[in-house]
Amino acid sequence: MTPDAPLVSVLIPSRGRPDALQDTVTSLRGRATDPHRVEIYVAHDPDDRPTGIATSCRDIHVIMTTRRYGPDRLHEYHNLMAARAAGTWLLPWTDRATMCTDGWDKILADLADGVLVADFQAGDLCRGFSAARRDAVTGVGPRGSSCVSPWPDAGPVAPVDIVVDHGHIR
Repeated sequence: MTPDAPLVSVLIPSRGRPDALQDTVTSLRGRATDPHRVEIYVAHDPDDRPTGIATSCRDIHVIMTTRRYGPDRLHEYHNLMAARAAGTWLLPWTDRATMCTDGWDKILADLADGVLVADFQAGDLCRGFSAARRDAVTGVGPRGSSCVSPWPDAGPVAPVDIVVDHGHIR
């Protein structure tokens, strides 16, 4: 990987929470050691104009879907973004989360090459968050679609000391 290549691709489906989206992007970039190596993708529905406006002025890759998938099919949004992402690590995210750990991107960068999944373990706030190396993106999501969420059999998993506050709701 070249020094300027994205290390992490953050994948954020969002709908109707432009202020929360701006806050989460600020927390991700603000706590990264090298924010230029963190690329952020936002997928939103075609009828969600506020999210489109919120992302228009920032260095964010925006994907407007052709239809609304809804909360039961978040994997569809993640798959659209993952197909375009260039990062070594894929981090499915939510617009309701706040990154609380300084240097979180360096923690991922420093993991051994053989580690395929980084399971965020710090405290009770971050249950369910993990990042997967592109090589670990396996498995099948609902209705047979490929899924970017790492599966337990994807390979070596390392617990990492990264804290995410998932209670951020506006």
